[in-house]
Amino acid sequence: MKKNLSICVLIILVLVSCATRSVIKLQPVPPSTEWYMGRNILTKTANGITANIVFDIVNRKHAVFLVEIVNHSDKVVLVDPRKFYYTQYQILESTKNISSEVLSNKFFAKNPEQTILEIEKEIAQEKAQYAEGELADAALGLLGFIGFIAHIGERKTRKEMKEDEKRWEKERENEEREDERHVQNIEYLNRKLDTWRNTTMRITSLHPNQAMCGKVFFPRCLKKEFVVFHFPVGESKLQFVYKRELHYP
Repeated sequence: MKKNLSICVLIILVLVSCATRSVIKLQPVPPSTEWYMGRNILTKTANGITANIVFDIVNRKHAVFLVEIVNHSDKVVLVDPRKFYYTQYQILESTKNISSEVLSNKFFAKNPEQTILEIEKEIAQEKAQYAEGELADAALGLLGFIGFIAHIGERKTRKEMKEDEKRWEKERENEEREDERHVQNIEYLNRKLDTWRNTTMRITSLHPNQAMCGKVFFPRCLKKEFVVFHFPVGESKLQFVYKRELHYP
């Protein structure tokens, strides 16, 4: 019995330790001397294209960057965040060499247009489900009214009348809760849609002497010590190296 209890306690401790989530920070390599609102700014230029990037945050799903692309060339270039990606590597302690097999794995940024479409579909689905619920409530209400008409003239006991009042009150409360849930969900989805439409970097034809900026969302798959972010724009391939730091509560 004691042995089984010890095993259970050990399993619980392992699960708790696995549930502890570290805070991930990305530090530029080499360190940057340029700062903006507490964040390092990294700048690279190639073939007339300049990229200024700022690491923002690693949240539950994404590593988020603020990116500005400036076109100093005499050509129109296509800025397509779907082509932005990162690779990772680890310095092997045994040989002090880079584990090259990880460099072939590319983790591409989230597609803003696809994400916007998915949110729009969520909004449409939410509205359709709410409308179906409204129709179902209306149908039930009509049936209840028909039943009420059919029983006009019948005398009800005080107990039956109280039960009817409780049922109607419960139905009204359920309808109010559903209305509130629907409004809150639509408001949340609209805010999310507005964020992706207006603050993310989206595919753009960038003309000479023009600049654009926005957020870029990379998947949170940061497993190695060093991370290389790649920003291909036109004929330019701009790379930025960061070192991953883990901070535990």
